[in-house]
Amino acid sequence: MKLTTGSFEIVESGVVRTMPNQPLGMEIESRGFRVKVIVRFRNDTDNTAGRAESVVEGNDTILITLVNFNNSLGMWNTRPFEIANSTSGEKLYLSLVVHDLAKAESKLVTYTWYVGGEGQDGGQ
Repeated sequence: MKLTTGSFEIVESGVVRTMPNQPLGMEIESRGFRVKVIVRFRNDTDNTAGRAESVVEGNDTILITLVNFNNSLGMWNTRPFEIANSTSGEKLYLSLVVHDLAKAESKLVTYTWYVGGEGQDGGQ
């Protein structure tokens, strides 16, 4: 099956429940991309707005921290994260929807990996 949305191809998608108070690690190797993403969750009681922070670690690891993604109904990044670029001009994107499972101290994460061509911005 080939899945697309607009001019983007969905190369991987799924749902995972994290272990209590643990980050989510994802490694993708598809269409010439090879990258590792670690998603951490943090609460900030001083600034309660939901937000995402990211940093590149090493040559192939991206750390994304989702701050105050603590709503049981779900929170998401409004536009896919641009994760990587290929030498052929394609871009790899990641979209996340996070549901807080408060009593279990876990998260239910829906993830989608997209690939788009040169000049496309993933809606950013």
